[in-house]
Amino acid sequence: MPANLAERLVDWKMYFKGIIESDRTLVFGHAKPLPREVRTSPHNWYIDLVYNFGLIALLPVIALIGFTMQQVWCFRKTFPAETWWLVGLVAFMVLVDSNLKVTLRQPYPGIFAYFLWGFLLTRLRFRPVSRQGT
Repeated sequence: MPANLAERLVDWKMYFKGIIESDRTLVFGHAKPLPREVRTSPHNWYIDLVYNFGLIALLPVIALIGFTMQQVWCFRKTFPAETWWLVGLVAFMVLVDSNLKVTLRQPYPGIFAYFLWGFLLTRLRFRPVSRQGT
């Protein structure tokens, strides 16, 4: 196993122990982050969010991911190719990259990811209507 991955697994275990140390920390998170001397981050945006703000803060994110996936599924047959590229980029940043880094928390990558996600939702909402027979 690569040293980088082994170190992240150790970090994730440490953060999970902090998350489940009590019902209060599980639901509402911690009042203070871990000291920077111990760890700067868990290298996972979702674990970082739950550790600092609790499961309650994860609910809107899960709802938005679910809503986006439902919209993509419903209108998948009418997408132009450009929208599929956008779906792939957003899915990678939200589901893959944020599980390996704290992308959505960092200023520039986070702004870019949220911008693309919002742009995707706009494309889904104002999608072109297909005209059949005209």
